[in-house]
Amino acid sequence: MVASRTWDDITGSGIADKNSNLDVNRLQEEAVRQIPEISQVLNYIPRQLILILKTNDLLRGIECSLLNKNTQGVGTFMNMARYCLSALTTHKLQKSTSLRKTIVIYYTFTVCLVKLKLLRFLYWFSLTRLGGYCEKLLPSHVVV
Repeated sequence: MVASRTWDDITGSGIADKNSNLDVNRLQEEAVRQIPEISQVLNYIPRQLILILKTNDLLRGIECSLLNKNTQGVGTFMNMARYCLSALTTHKLQKSTSLRKTIVIYYTFTVCLVKLKLLRFLYWFSLTRLGGYCEKLLPSHVVV
């Protein structure tokens, strides 16, 4: 349901391949058969999480249709994270009742933006030759 793949594709080695028309038809038939179970699962999931999952699905679809292999979803994910952060900050600022709370909200927003920029830089660095070289120097049990 989340991966837009059949269970056979997920457990097999063909998950990196594009869906063929046969795969799409099989997936649609399976989804129709499992609508009651899907509905039950979705009833227990918070609406905010469903929104995040759907947004992620739409972003992956856009990335796939644009065939953007370089960012592999990181660029759109970072943009989505930045806009979500801005929306949350705006909401908190509207509810803020004191100058102290407003300063804390702006400080937290700035720290989160810096973290996002650092993540983007680290991702870019990992794609460079130097990043690849540094990754080879790390012990094999360290995951980058």
